Amino acid sequence: MAINPDLIGSIFGQWNNNNNEVLLNFRVNWIPTPGTSFYFVVNQGLDTSGHSVHATNTTVLTKLVWRFVL
Repeated sequence: MAINPDLIGSIFGQWNNNNNEVLLNFRVNWIPTPGTSFYFVVNQGLDTSGHSVHATNTTVLTKLVWRFVL
């Protein structure tokens, strides 16, 4: 989903049937100027082996890419 050409978001989900686990990935990419990008990513693992869903691990990452020319 793109709100505008400079702000892009995506969600990816994957089911692991052998481990009864759901893996979710949410990413936002913001491009304030050409050559510069900011990423915000959340990865979530969910255990579905019982009668309820439990969060197993959560990772939050940010990344800034800044291009400069000498």
